[in-house]
Amino acid sequence: MDTAVVEGGTSRGWLDDALAALTPEGKGLHPPDDSKIGVVFVHGIGSQRPGETLLSWSRSLLSVVGSWSARTDGPFQLVRRASIDYTGTTIPYVEVGLPKTASHPAQTWVMTEAYWAAQVRPPSIGEMVDWLVVRLVGVRLAFRLAKGIATSLGARVAVIESFVLAVAVLAAFVLAIVAFVVSRVLGALPVAWLRRNLIVRTFDYFLGDWFGDVRILLTDRVQAANVRSNVRRAMLSLKSYGCGRIVVVGHSGGTIVSYMTLAERSEAELPAHRLITHGQALCLAWMLGDACTEPNVDDEDTLQAGDLLRVDLLSARPGLDWYDFHATHDPAPMGGFDHTDDIVSRPVPHERSTPVFNEASFRADHGAYWDNVEEFVLPVARLIETTSPATPTSRFYDAGVIAAGRVRRHARVRALNRTKIAASASALLAVLIAGPLNPFVDDQLGRDPANVASIGRDVYAAASSVAAPLAELNRTTLGWFNLPAAPGSAEALLGLVLVAAAFVLVGRVVNRTWRGWDRFLQRRFLAPPEYWPSQTQLYGALTACLVAGLLLVFFTTTGWWPFVWISAGLLAGAVAWQTLAVSVLGRRPTA
Repeated sequence: MDTAVVEGGTSRGWLDDALAALTPEGKGLHPPDDSKIGVVFVHGIGSQRPGETLLSWSRSLLSVVGSWSARTDGPFQLVRRASIDYTGTTIPYVEVGLPKTASHPAQTWVMTEAYWAAQVRPPSIGEMVDWLVVRLVGVRLAFRLAKGIATSLGARVAVIESFVLAVAVLAAFVLAIVAFVVSRVLGALPVAWLRRNLIVRTFDYFLGDWFGDVRILLTDRVQAANVRSNVRRAMLSLKSYGCGRIVVVGHSGGTIVSYMTLAERSEAELPAHRLITHGQALCLAWMLGDACTEPNVDDEDTLQAGDLLRVDLLSARPGLDWYDFHATHDPAPMGGFDHTDDIVSRPVPHERSTPVFNEASFRADHGAYWDNVEEFVLPVARLIETTSPATPTSRFYDAGVIAAGRVRRHARVRALNRTKIAASASALLAVLIAGPLNPFVDDQLGRDPANVASIGRDVYAAASSVAAPLAELNRTTLGWFNLPAAPGSAEALLGLVLVAAAFVLVGRVVNRTWRGWDRFLQRRFLAPPEYWPSQTQLYGALTACLVAGLLLVFFTTTGWWPFVWISAGLLAGAVAWQTLAVSVLGRRPTA
Protein backbone atom coordinates (compact mmCIF):
# COMPACT_ATOMS: atom_id res chain seq x y z
CA MET A 1 0.00 0.00 0.00
CA ASP A 2 1.19 3.51 -0.81
CA THR A 3 2.00 5.27 2.46
CA ALA A 4 1.69 8.96 3.20
CA VAL A 5 3.71 11.20 0.92
CA VAL A 6 2.86 14.56 2.45
CA GLU A 7 4.80 16.25 5.22
CA GLY A 8 4.72 14.31 8.46
CA GLY A 9 3.66 11.11 6.71
CA THR A 10 3.38 7.91 8.73
CA SER A 11 2.47 4.36 7.91
CA ARG A 12 -1.10 5.47 7.40
CA GLY A 13 -2.43 6.60 4.04
CA TRP A 14 -1.94 10.26 3.23
CA LEU A 15 -5.66 10.98 3.50
CA ASP A 16 -5.56 9.65 7.06
CA ASP A 17 -2.68 11.98 7.81
CA ALA A 18 -4.56 14.86 6.25
CA LEU A 19 -7.51 14.13 8.51
CA ALA A 20 -5.25 13.87 11.57
CA ALA A 21 -3.72 17.28 10.78
CA LEU A 22 -7.11 19.04 10.60
CA THR A 23 -7.28 21.78 13.24
CA PRO A 24 -10.40 22.95 15.08
CA GLU A 25 -10.36 26.00 12.83
CA GLY A 26 -10.73 23.76 9.79
CA LYS A 27 -7.15 24.17 8.54
CA GLY A 28 -5.41 21.11 7.19
CA LEU A 29 -2.16 20.17 5.52
CA HIS A 30 -2.81 22.28 2.43
CA PRO A 31 -4.80 25.44 1.69
CA PRO A 32 -7.97 24.88 -0.36
CA ASP A 33 -7.41 24.72 -4.12
CA ASP A 34 -10.44 24.87 -6.43
CA SER A 35 -8.54 22.96 -9.11
CA LYS A 36 -8.32 20.01 -6.71
CA ILE A 37 -11.71 18.26 -6.57
CA GLY A 38 -12.46 15.69 -3.90
CA VAL A 39 -15.02 12.98 -4.69
CA VAL A 40 -16.63 10.82 -1.99
CA PHE A 41 -18.40 7.67 -3.16
CA VAL A 42 -21.13 6.44 -0.78
CA HIS A 43 -22.27 2.91 -1.58
CA GLY A 44 -25.77 1.59 -1.03
CA ILE A 45 -27.23 -1.15 1.09
CA GLY A 46 -25.57 -4.53 0.74
CA SER A 47 -22.51 -6.55 1.68
CA GLN A 48 -19.84 -4.57 -0.13
CA ARG A 49 -16.21 -5.09 0.82
CA PRO A 50 -13.82 -2.26 1.69
CA GLY A 51 -12.45 -0.62 -1.44
CA GLU A 52 -14.92 -2.36 -3.74
CA THR A 53 -17.02 0.75 -4.43
CA LEU A 54 -14.02 3.00 -5.04
CA LEU A 55 -12.41 0.47 -7.37
CA SER A 56 -15.58 -0.20 -9.39
CA TRP A 57 -16.91 3.35 -9.75
CA SER A 58 -13.53 4.94 -10.42
CA ARG A 59 -12.84 2.33 -13.11
CA SER A 60 -16.01 3.38 -14.95
CA LEU A 61 -15.13 7.07 -14.69
CA LEU A 62 -11.59 6.44 -15.87
CA SER A 63 -12.89 4.59 -18.93
CA VAL A 64 -14.46 7.88 -20.02
CA VAL A 65 -11.49 10.02 -19.03
CA GLY A 66 -9.06 7.58 -20.63
CA SER A 67 -10.97 7.55 -23.92
CA TRP A 68 -10.99 11.33 -23.94
CA SER A 69 -7.26 11.41 -23.20
CA ALA A 70 -6.61 9.51 -26.45
CA ARG A 71 -7.71 12.65 -28.29
CA THR A 72 -5.28 14.97 -26.51
CA ASP A 73 -1.86 15.98 -27.76
CA GLY A 74 0.92 14.17 -25.99
CA PRO A 75 0.77 11.42 -23.37
CA PHE A 76 0.13 12.15 -19.71
CA GLN A 77 -0.18 10.12 -16.54
CA LEU A 78 -3.88 9.73 -15.83
CA VAL A 79 -3.73 7.94 -12.45
CA ARG A 80 -0.98 9.53 -10.40
CA ARG A 81 -1.26 7.27 -7.38
CA ALA A 82 -3.70 5.04 -5.55
CA SER A 83 -4.01 3.25 -2.23
CA ILE A 84 -6.73 0.66 -1.63
CA ASP A 85 -5.84 -1.79 1.13
CA TYR A 86 -9.16 -3.75 1.04
CA THR A 87 -9.28 -3.95 4.83
CA GLY A 88 -11.02 -0.69 5.69
CA THR A 89 -8.30 0.33 8.18
CA THR A 90 -7.27 3.40 6.16
CA ILE A 91 -9.06 5.83 3.90
CA PRO A 92 -8.57 4.55 0.32
CA TYR A 93 -7.96 6.93 -2.55
CA VAL A 94 -7.36 7.24 -6.26
CA GLU A 95 -5.74 10.46 -7.50
CA VAL A 96 -6.37 11.43 -11.12
CA GLY A 97 -4.69 14.26 -13.02
CA LEU A 98 -6.24 16.07 -15.99
CA PRO A 99 -3.76 18.09 -18.06
CA LYS A 100 -4.18 21.67 -19.10
CA THR A 101 -5.69 22.19 -22.56
CA ALA A 102 -6.17 25.23 -24.74
CA SER A 103 -9.59 25.89 -23.22
CA HIS A 104 -9.45 24.19 -19.81
CA PRO A 105 -7.05 24.44 -16.84
CA ALA A 106 -5.38 21.44 -15.24
CA GLN A 107 -7.33 19.58 -12.58
CA THR A 108 -6.72 16.98 -9.90
CA TRP A 109 -9.42 14.57 -8.75
CA VAL A 110 -8.98 12.80 -5.42
CA MET A 111 -11.56 10.01 -5.19
CA THR A 112 -12.29 8.08 -2.02
CA GLU A 113 -15.16 6.08 -0.54
CA ALA A 114 -17.19 6.23 2.65
CA TYR A 115 -17.42 2.55 3.54
CA TRP A 116 -20.22 1.66 5.97
CA ALA A 117 -21.45 -1.86 5.07
CA ALA A 118 -19.67 -3.32 8.10
CA GLN A 119 -20.73 -0.49 10.41
CA VAL A 120 -24.30 -1.67 11.01
CA ARG A 121 -25.77 -4.48 13.08
CA PRO A 122 -28.86 -5.76 11.25
CA PRO A 123 -32.18 -6.16 13.06
CA SER A 124 -33.54 -9.58 13.91
CA ILE A 125 -35.62 -11.50 11.39
CA GLY A 126 -38.64 -11.26 13.66
CA GLU A 127 -38.39 -7.48 13.76
CA MET A 128 -38.16 -7.34 9.97
CA VAL A 129 -41.15 -9.61 9.45
CA ASP A 130 -43.16 -7.47 11.87
CA TRP A 131 -42.09 -4.30 10.05
CA LEU A 132 -42.66 -5.52 6.51
CA VAL A 133 -45.67 -7.80 6.94
CA VAL A 134 -47.58 -7.05 10.12
CA ARG A 135 -47.33 -3.28 9.62
CA LEU A 136 -48.24 -3.71 5.90
CA VAL A 137 -45.09 -1.91 4.77
CA GLY A 138 -44.74 -4.45 1.96
CA VAL A 139 -48.25 -3.75 0.66
CA ARG A 140 -47.70 0.02 0.74
CA LEU A 141 -44.41 -0.46 -1.06
CA ALA A 142 -45.96 -2.62 -3.80
CA PHE A 143 -48.64 -0.11 -4.74
CA ARG A 144 -46.26 2.84 -4.55
CA LEU A 145 -43.85 1.08 -6.89
CA ALA A 146 -46.64 0.40 -9.35
CA LYS A 147 -47.69 4.05 -9.22
CA GLY A 148 -44.15 5.30 -9.72
CA ILE A 149 -43.14 3.42 -12.86
CA ALA A 150 -41.50 6.19 -14.90
CA THR A 151 -40.98 4.53 -18.26
CA SER A 152 -40.55 6.24 -21.60
CA LEU A 153 -41.16 3.02 -23.49
CA GLY A 154 -44.82 3.75 -24.16
CA ALA A 155 -48.01 4.23 -22.15
CA ARG A 156 -49.32 0.70 -22.81
CA VAL A 157 -46.03 -0.83 -21.74
CA ALA A 158 -46.08 1.28 -18.59
CA VAL A 159 -49.58 0.07 -17.64
CA ILE A 160 -48.65 -3.58 -18.20
CA GLU A 161 -45.38 -3.31 -16.32
CA SER A 162 -46.94 -1.40 -13.41
CA PHE A 163 -49.52 -4.13 -12.97
CA VAL A 164 -46.95 -6.92 -13.25
CA LEU A 165 -44.65 -5.22 -10.74
CA ALA A 166 -47.41 -4.69 -8.19
CA VAL A 167 -48.48 -8.34 -8.45
CA ALA A 168 -44.87 -9.54 -8.30
CA VAL A 169 -44.05 -7.52 -5.18
CA LEU A 170 -47.21 -8.62 -3.40
CA ALA A 171 -46.50 -12.24 -4.34
CA ALA A 172 -42.94 -11.86 -3.07
CA PHE A 173 -44.15 -10.72 0.34
CA VAL A 174 -46.66 -13.56 0.55
CA LEU A 175 -43.89 -16.02 -0.31
CA ALA A 176 -41.68 -14.28 2.24
CA ILE A 177 -44.13 -15.21 4.98
CA VAL A 178 -44.14 -18.85 3.87
CA ALA A 179 -40.34 -18.87 3.49
CA PHE A 180 -39.97 -17.37 6.96
CA VAL A 181 -42.04 -20.15 8.54
CA VAL A 182 -40.20 -22.84 6.55
CA SER A 183 -36.79 -21.38 7.39
CA ARG A 184 -37.59 -21.25 11.10
CA VAL A 185 -38.77 -24.88 11.07
CA LEU A 186 -35.68 -26.04 9.17
CA GLY A 187 -33.42 -24.02 11.46
CA ALA A 188 -34.96 -25.62 14.55
CA LEU A 189 -34.40 -29.20 13.39
CA PRO A 190 -31.42 -31.01 15.04
CA VAL A 191 -29.72 -31.57 11.67
CA ALA A 192 -26.64 -29.46 11.00
CA TRP A 193 -26.94 -29.30 7.23
CA LEU A 194 -30.58 -28.21 7.48
CA ARG A 195 -29.66 -25.41 9.87
CA ARG A 196 -27.14 -24.27 7.29
CA ASN A 197 -29.69 -24.67 4.51
CA LEU A 198 -29.40 -22.23 1.65
CA ILE A 199 -33.02 -21.13 2.07
CA VAL A 200 -32.45 -20.22 5.70
CA ARG A 201 -29.23 -18.34 5.04
CA THR A 202 -30.59 -16.53 2.00
CA PHE A 203 -33.75 -15.45 3.79
CA ASP A 204 -31.84 -14.26 6.84
CA TYR A 205 -29.39 -12.37 4.64
CA PHE A 206 -32.06 -10.61 2.56
CA LEU A 207 -34.25 -9.47 5.45
CA GLY A 208 -31.55 -8.90 8.04
CA ASP A 209 -28.38 -7.80 6.27
CA TRP A 210 -29.79 -6.26 3.08
CA PHE A 211 -33.27 -4.78 3.46
CA GLY A 212 -32.71 -4.51 7.20
CA ASP A 213 -30.28 -1.65 6.63
CA VAL A 214 -33.20 0.53 5.48
CA ARG A 215 -34.84 0.12 8.85
CA ILE A 216 -31.55 0.83 10.62
CA LEU A 217 -31.04 4.12 8.78
CA LEU A 218 -34.61 5.18 9.50
CA THR A 219 -35.17 4.17 13.09
CA ASP A 220 -31.90 3.23 14.83
CA ARG A 221 -30.50 6.67 15.65
CA VAL A 222 -27.27 5.37 17.18
CA GLN A 223 -26.30 3.17 14.25
CA ALA A 224 -27.33 5.83 11.73
CA ALA A 225 -25.00 8.30 13.47
CA ASN A 226 -22.21 5.73 13.35
CA VAL A 227 -22.70 5.38 9.58
CA ARG A 228 -22.71 9.17 9.06
CA SER A 229 -19.38 9.46 10.81
CA ASN A 230 -17.71 7.49 8.00
CA VAL A 231 -18.99 9.90 5.36
CA ARG A 232 -17.94 12.88 7.46
CA ARG A 233 -14.48 11.40 7.97
CA ALA A 234 -13.93 10.93 4.24
CA MET A 235 -15.13 14.44 3.43
CA LEU A 236 -12.99 16.08 6.10
CA SER A 237 -9.88 14.22 4.96
CA LEU A 238 -10.35 15.61 1.44
CA LYS A 239 -10.88 19.08 2.83
CA SER A 240 -7.73 18.83 4.94
CA TYR A 241 -5.69 17.71 1.96
CA GLY A 242 -6.64 20.90 0.13
CA CYS A 243 -9.56 19.86 -2.06
CA GLY A 244 -11.28 23.18 -2.63
CA ARG A 245 -14.37 21.56 -4.12
CA ILE A 246 -16.03 18.41 -2.82
CA VAL A 247 -18.54 16.19 -4.62
CA VAL A 248 -20.60 13.48 -2.90
CA VAL A 249 -21.83 10.63 -5.11
CA GLY A 250 -24.41 8.36 -3.44
CA HIS A 251 -26.29 5.26 -4.59
CA SER A 252 -29.42 3.63 -3.18
CA GLY A 253 -29.22 3.60 0.64
CA GLY A 254 -26.06 5.67 0.30
CA THR A 255 -28.27 8.57 -0.81
CA ILE A 256 -30.02 8.38 2.59
CA VAL A 257 -26.67 8.37 4.36
CA SER A 258 -25.36 11.28 2.25
CA TYR A 259 -28.52 13.32 2.76
CA MET A 260 -28.45 12.91 6.53
CA THR A 261 -24.73 13.70 6.74
CA LEU A 262 -25.09 16.92 4.76
CA ALA A 263 -28.24 17.92 6.66
CA GLU A 264 -26.47 17.42 9.98
CA ARG A 265 -23.64 19.91 9.48
CA SER A 266 -23.46 23.38 8.03
CA GLU A 267 -21.53 24.31 4.89
CA ALA A 268 -18.82 25.91 7.02
CA GLU A 269 -18.34 22.77 9.12
CA LEU A 270 -18.60 20.23 6.33
CA PRO A 271 -18.24 21.78 2.89
CA ALA A 272 -19.87 20.03 -0.07
CA HIS A 273 -20.49 21.75 -3.36
CA ARG A 274 -22.26 19.09 -5.40
CA LEU A 275 -24.42 16.07 -4.54
CA ILE A 276 -24.98 13.40 -7.22
CA THR A 277 -27.56 10.73 -6.41
CA HIS A 278 -28.48 7.71 -8.49
CA GLY A 279 -30.95 4.95 -7.72
CA GLN A 280 -31.96 7.08 -4.75
CA ALA A 281 -33.87 5.48 -1.87
CA LEU A 282 -34.86 8.83 -0.35
CA CYS A 283 -38.46 8.69 -1.61
CA LEU A 284 -38.70 5.17 -0.20
CA ALA A 285 -37.32 6.32 3.17
CA TRP A 286 -39.66 9.31 3.35
CA MET A 287 -42.63 7.07 2.56
CA LEU A 288 -41.73 4.35 5.07
CA GLY A 289 -40.89 6.93 7.74
CA ASP A 290 -44.05 9.03 7.18
CA ALA A 291 -41.82 12.07 6.74
CA CYS A 292 -44.58 14.31 5.37
CA THR A 293 -47.01 13.72 8.22
CA GLU A 294 -46.99 14.91 11.82
CA PRO A 295 -44.44 12.97 13.90
CA ASN A 296 -45.97 10.14 15.93
CA VAL A 297 -44.04 9.93 19.18
CA ASP A 298 -45.70 6.60 19.99
CA ASP A 299 -44.38 4.92 16.84
CA GLU A 300 -40.64 4.29 16.93
CA ASP A 301 -40.65 3.12 13.31
CA THR A 302 -41.47 6.57 11.94
CA LEU A 303 -39.29 9.65 11.60
CA GLN A 304 -39.44 11.92 14.62
CA ALA A 305 -39.34 15.73 14.72
CA GLY A 306 -35.58 15.96 15.10
CA ASP A 307 -34.63 13.34 12.55
CA LEU A 308 -32.36 14.53 9.74
CA LEU A 309 -34.52 13.08 6.98
CA ARG A 310 -37.16 15.69 7.86
CA VAL A 311 -34.70 18.51 7.09
CA ASP A 312 -35.10 20.30 3.73
CA LEU A 313 -31.54 19.86 2.48
CA LEU A 314 -31.50 22.62 -0.10
CA SER A 315 -32.94 25.11 2.40
CA ALA A 316 -30.22 24.13 4.87
CA ARG A 317 -27.54 24.30 2.16
CA PRO A 318 -28.66 26.86 -0.45
CA GLY A 319 -25.30 26.68 -2.25
CA LEU A 320 -25.48 22.92 -2.86
CA ASP A 321 -25.92 21.70 -6.43
CA TRP A 322 -27.98 18.51 -6.42
CA TYR A 323 -28.25 16.27 -9.49
CA ASP A 324 -30.21 13.02 -9.57
CA PHE A 325 -30.34 10.10 -12.02
CA HIS A 326 -33.04 7.42 -11.89
CA ALA A 327 -33.42 4.49 -14.26
CA THR A 328 -36.77 3.85 -15.91
CA HIS A 329 -37.24 0.46 -14.22
CA ASP A 330 -35.32 0.97 -10.97
CA PRO A 331 -37.73 0.15 -8.10
CA ALA A 332 -35.77 2.10 -5.47
CA PRO A 333 -36.53 5.66 -6.72
CA MET A 334 -40.16 4.63 -7.38
CA GLY A 335 -40.22 6.67 -10.58
CA GLY A 336 -38.24 9.63 -9.27
CA PHE A 337 -39.14 12.73 -7.31
CA ASP A 338 -42.02 13.67 -9.61
CA HIS A 339 -43.97 10.45 -9.06
CA THR A 340 -44.56 10.55 -5.31
CA ASP A 341 -46.04 12.98 -2.81
CA ASP A 342 -43.64 12.02 0.00
CA ILE A 343 -41.02 14.67 -0.79
CA VAL A 344 -39.04 16.63 1.79
CA SER A 345 -36.51 18.05 -0.67
CA ARG A 346 -35.71 17.57 -4.35
CA PRO A 347 -33.15 18.71 -6.95
CA VAL A 348 -33.88 22.18 -8.29
CA PRO A 349 -34.41 23.03 -11.10
CA HIS A 350 -36.56 20.18 -12.38
CA GLU A 351 -34.09 19.27 -15.16
CA ARG A 352 -31.54 18.15 -12.59
CA SER A 353 -33.55 14.98 -11.96
CA THR A 354 -32.82 12.91 -15.06
CA PRO A 355 -34.42 9.60 -16.11
CA VAL A 356 -31.97 7.23 -17.80
CA PHE A 357 -32.25 3.98 -19.75
CA ASN A 358 -30.16 1.25 -18.12
CA GLU A 359 -31.54 -2.13 -19.21
CA ALA A 360 -35.33 -1.65 -18.83
CA SER A 361 -35.23 -4.38 -16.19
CA PHE A 362 -36.77 -4.33 -12.70
CA ARG A 363 -34.10 -6.76 -11.57
CA ALA A 364 -31.01 -5.25 -13.21
CA ASP A 365 -31.63 -1.49 -13.47
CA HIS A 366 -30.77 -0.66 -9.87
CA GLY A 367 -27.21 -1.94 -10.19
CA ALA A 368 -26.53 -0.99 -13.82
CA TYR A 369 -25.88 2.76 -13.60
CA TRP A 370 -22.10 2.47 -13.87
CA ASP A 371 -22.53 0.33 -16.99
CA ASN A 372 -24.47 3.14 -18.69
CA VAL A 373 -21.74 5.27 -20.25
CA GLU A 374 -23.83 7.55 -22.44
CA GLU A 375 -26.44 8.65 -19.90
CA PHE A 376 -24.74 8.28 -16.53
CA VAL A 377 -20.97 7.76 -16.40
CA LEU A 378 -20.13 10.52 -18.90
CA PRO A 379 -22.54 13.06 -17.33
CA VAL A 380 -21.11 12.29 -13.88
CA ALA A 381 -17.56 12.87 -15.16
CA ARG A 382 -18.69 16.21 -16.60
CA LEU A 383 -20.41 17.16 -13.33
CA ILE A 384 -17.29 16.38 -11.31
CA GLU A 385 -15.10 18.44 -13.64
CA THR A 386 -17.43 21.47 -13.77
CA THR A 387 -17.68 21.63 -9.97
CA SER A 388 -14.66 23.93 -10.17
CA PRO A 389 -15.67 27.57 -10.93
CA ALA A 390 -12.65 27.81 -13.23
CA THR A 391 -14.20 25.14 -15.48
CA PRO A 392 -17.77 26.18 -16.32
CA THR A 393 -17.85 23.90 -19.38
CA SER A 394 -16.60 20.34 -19.66
CA ARG A 395 -13.74 19.12 -21.83
CA PHE A 396 -15.37 15.69 -22.14
CA TYR A 397 -17.11 15.63 -25.52
CA ASP A 398 -19.67 18.14 -26.74
CA ALA A 399 -23.43 18.36 -26.40
CA GLY A 400 -24.09 17.06 -29.92
CA VAL A 401 -22.12 13.85 -29.32
CA ILE A 402 -23.86 13.25 -26.00
CA ALA A 403 -27.34 13.84 -27.46
CA ALA A 404 -26.64 11.44 -30.33
CA GLY A 405 -25.37 8.82 -27.90
CA ARG A 406 -28.54 9.10 -25.81
CA VAL A 407 -30.72 8.60 -28.89
CA ARG A 408 -28.80 5.48 -29.89
CA ARG A 409 -28.93 4.04 -26.39
CA HIS A 410 -32.67 4.69 -26.08
CA ALA A 411 -33.23 2.84 -29.37
CA ARG A 412 -31.31 -0.26 -28.34
CA VAL A 413 -32.84 -0.39 -24.83
CA ARG A 414 -36.31 -0.12 -26.35
CA ALA A 415 -35.40 -2.99 -28.67
CA LEU A 416 -34.26 -5.06 -25.67
CA ASN A 417 -37.42 -4.25 -23.74
CA ARG A 418 -39.73 -5.19 -26.59
CA THR A 419 -37.82 -8.41 -27.26
CA LYS A 420 -38.08 -9.48 -23.63
CA ILE A 421 -41.80 -8.67 -23.51
CA ALA A 422 -42.39 -10.65 -26.72
CA ALA A 423 -40.28 -13.55 -25.45
CA SER A 424 -42.20 -13.60 -22.14
CA ALA A 425 -45.51 -13.57 -24.01
CA SER A 426 -44.26 -16.44 -26.19
CA ALA A 427 -43.26 -18.42 -23.11
CA LEU A 428 -46.66 -17.94 -21.52
CA LEU A 429 -48.41 -18.90 -24.75
CA ALA A 430 -46.27 -22.01 -25.19
CA VAL A 431 -46.96 -23.21 -21.65
CA LEU A 432 -50.69 -22.61 -22.07
CA ILE A 433 -50.81 -24.40 -25.43
CA ALA A 434 -48.88 -27.38 -24.10
CA GLY A 435 -50.92 -27.41 -20.89
CA PRO A 436 -54.38 -26.00 -20.05
CA LEU A 437 -55.28 -24.91 -23.62
CA ASN A 438 -54.18 -28.17 -25.20
CA PRO A 439 -57.71 -29.63 -25.63
CA PHE A 440 -58.93 -26.38 -27.21
CA VAL A 441 -55.98 -26.34 -29.65
CA ASP A 442 -56.68 -30.01 -30.41
CA ASP A 443 -60.26 -29.15 -31.41
CA GLN A 444 -59.16 -26.24 -33.57
CA LEU A 445 -56.44 -28.15 -35.40
CA GLY A 446 -58.41 -31.35 -35.76
CA ARG A 447 -55.47 -33.38 -34.51
CA ASP A 448 -53.49 -33.90 -31.30
CA PRO A 449 -50.82 -31.19 -30.84
CA ALA A 450 -47.82 -31.56 -28.61
CA ASN A 451 -48.48 -31.33 -24.88
CA VAL A 452 -46.34 -31.32 -21.78
CA ALA A 453 -46.77 -35.08 -21.34
CA SER A 454 -45.81 -35.92 -24.91
CA ILE A 455 -42.82 -33.57 -24.78
CA GLY A 456 -41.65 -35.17 -21.54
CA ARG A 457 -42.25 -38.64 -22.96
CA ASP A 458 -40.20 -37.93 -26.07
CA VAL A 459 -37.28 -36.52 -24.09
CA TYR A 460 -37.41 -39.38 -21.58
CA ALA A 461 -37.44 -41.90 -24.40
CA ALA A 462 -34.44 -40.24 -26.01
CA ALA A 463 -32.57 -40.32 -22.71
CA SER A 464 -33.45 -44.01 -22.25
CA SER A 465 -32.22 -44.88 -25.74
CA VAL A 466 -28.87 -43.32 -24.91
CA ALA A 467 -28.68 -44.92 -21.47
CA ALA A 468 -29.53 -48.48 -22.52
CA PRO A 469 -26.35 -49.16 -24.59
CA LEU A 470 -24.24 -47.71 -21.80
CA ALA A 471 -25.85 -50.01 -19.30
CA GLU A 472 -25.18 -53.03 -21.53
CA LEU A 473 -21.44 -52.28 -21.48
CA ASN A 474 -21.12 -53.27 -17.88
CA ARG A 475 -24.19 -54.28 -15.92
CA THR A 476 -22.26 -54.18 -12.65
CA THR A 477 -20.94 -50.64 -12.68
CA LEU A 478 -23.25 -49.01 -15.21
CA GLY A 479 -26.48 -50.72 -14.40
CA TRP A 480 -27.90 -47.51 -12.91
CA PHE A 481 -28.08 -46.14 -16.47
CA ASN A 482 -31.20 -48.27 -17.01
CA LEU A 483 -34.02 -45.72 -16.62
CA PRO A 484 -37.33 -47.05 -15.27
CA ALA A 485 -40.57 -46.28 -17.03
CA ALA A 486 -41.88 -42.88 -16.04
CA PRO A 487 -45.48 -42.41 -14.86
CA GLY A 488 -47.68 -40.00 -16.81
CA SER A 489 -47.54 -37.32 -14.12
CA ALA A 490 -43.74 -37.36 -14.17
CA GLU A 491 -43.73 -37.05 -17.95
CA ALA A 492 -46.05 -34.05 -17.78
CA LEU A 493 -43.90 -32.39 -15.13
CA LEU A 494 -40.74 -33.10 -17.12
CA GLY A 495 -42.32 -31.61 -20.25
CA LEU A 496 -43.42 -28.48 -18.42
CA VAL A 497 -39.94 -28.03 -16.95
CA LEU A 498 -38.33 -28.47 -20.37
CA VAL A 499 -40.61 -25.93 -22.06
CA ALA A 500 -39.94 -23.40 -19.27
CA ALA A 501 -36.19 -24.12 -19.40
CA ALA A 502 -36.15 -23.54 -23.17
CA PHE A 503 -37.58 -20.05 -22.72
CA VAL A 504 -35.23 -19.31 -19.82
CA LEU A 505 -32.43 -20.12 -22.27
CA VAL A 506 -33.96 -17.71 -24.80
CA GLY A 507 -34.00 -14.98 -22.15
CA ARG A 508 -30.39 -15.67 -21.19
CA VAL A 509 -29.26 -15.47 -24.81
CA VAL A 510 -31.19 -12.20 -25.30
CA ASN A 511 -29.47 -10.64 -22.28
CA ARG A 512 -26.02 -11.97 -23.16
CA THR A 513 -26.24 -10.86 -26.77
CA TRP A 514 -27.57 -7.41 -25.92
CA ARG A 515 -24.96 -6.77 -23.24
CA GLY A 516 -22.13 -7.86 -25.53
CA TRP A 517 -23.26 -5.46 -28.26
CA ASP A 518 -23.94 -2.74 -25.68
CA ARG A 519 -20.40 -2.87 -24.29
CA PHE A 520 -18.99 -2.70 -27.81
CA LEU A 521 -21.24 0.18 -28.89
CA GLN A 522 -20.38 2.13 -25.75
CA ARG A 523 -16.68 1.77 -26.46
CA ARG A 524 -17.32 3.03 -29.98
CA PHE A 525 -19.42 5.89 -28.60
CA LEU A 526 -16.36 7.16 -26.74
CA ALA A 527 -14.36 7.02 -29.99
CA PRO A 528 -14.76 9.76 -32.64
CA PRO A 529 -18.38 9.83 -33.91
CA GLU A 530 -17.47 9.01 -37.49
CA TYR A 531 -16.46 5.55 -36.23
CA TRP A 532 -19.86 4.70 -34.75
CA PRO A 533 -21.03 1.35 -36.16
CA SER A 534 -24.64 0.73 -37.07
CA GLN A 535 -26.87 -0.91 -34.47
CA THR A 536 -28.54 -3.02 -37.16
CA GLN A 537 -26.47 -6.08 -36.19
CA LEU A 538 -27.84 -5.87 -32.64
CA TYR A 539 -31.41 -5.63 -33.89
CA GLY A 540 -30.79 -8.62 -36.13
CA ALA A 541 -29.49 -10.69 -33.21
CA LEU A 542 -32.52 -9.77 -31.08
CA THR A 543 -34.81 -10.66 -33.97
CA ALA A 544 -33.17 -14.08 -34.26
CA CYS A 545 -33.81 -14.66 -30.54
CA LEU A 546 -37.42 -13.58 -30.93
CA VAL A 547 -37.95 -15.94 -33.89
CA ALA A 548 -36.42 -18.74 -31.82
CA GLY A 549 -39.06 -18.13 -29.16
CA LEU A 550 -41.85 -18.14 -31.73
CA LEU A 551 -40.59 -21.43 -33.16
CA LEU A 552 -40.88 -22.95 -29.70
CA VAL A 553 -44.52 -21.86 -29.66
CA PHE A 554 -45.01 -23.55 -33.03
CA PHE A 555 -43.35 -26.65 -31.61
CA THR A 556 -45.86 -26.83 -28.75
CA THR A 557 -48.65 -26.42 -31.32
CA THR A 558 -47.46 -29.00 -33.86
CA GLY A 559 -45.09 -31.29 -31.98
CA TRP A 560 -42.63 -31.02 -34.88
CA TRP A 561 -39.16 -31.36 -33.30
CA PRO A 562 -37.24 -29.66 -36.15
CA PHE A 563 -38.67 -26.40 -34.81
CA VAL A 564 -36.59 -27.01 -31.68
CA TRP A 565 -33.40 -27.62 -33.64
CA ILE A 566 -33.94 -24.51 -35.78
CA SER A 567 -34.60 -22.49 -32.62
CA ALA A 568 -31.38 -23.78 -31.05
CA GLY A 569 -29.47 -22.90 -34.21
CA LEU A 570 -30.82 -19.33 -34.18
CA LEU A 571 -29.80 -18.85 -30.55
CA ALA A 572 -26.33 -20.24 -31.20
CA GLY A 573 -26.04 -18.05 -34.27
CA ALA A 574 -26.99 -14.92 -32.31
CA VAL A 575 -24.26 -15.59 -29.76
CA ALA A 576 -21.66 -16.51 -32.38
CA TRP A 577 -22.46 -13.48 -34.51
CA GLN A 578 -22.15 -11.13 -31.58
CA THR A 579 -18.80 -12.63 -30.58
CA LEU A 580 -17.31 -12.69 -34.07
CA ALA A 581 -18.76 -9.40 -35.31
CA VAL A 582 -17.62 -7.46 -32.27
CA SER A 583 -14.17 -9.00 -32.60
CA VAL A 584 -13.94 -8.00 -36.28
CA LEU A 585 -15.56 -4.57 -35.92
CA GLY A 586 -13.47 -3.82 -32.87
CA ARG A 587 -10.29 -3.99 -34.96
CA ARG A 588 -11.30 -1.47 -37.58
CA PRO A 589 -13.33 1.72 -37.74
CA THR A 590 -16.77 1.29 -39.22
CA ALA A 591 -18.70 4.21 -40.69
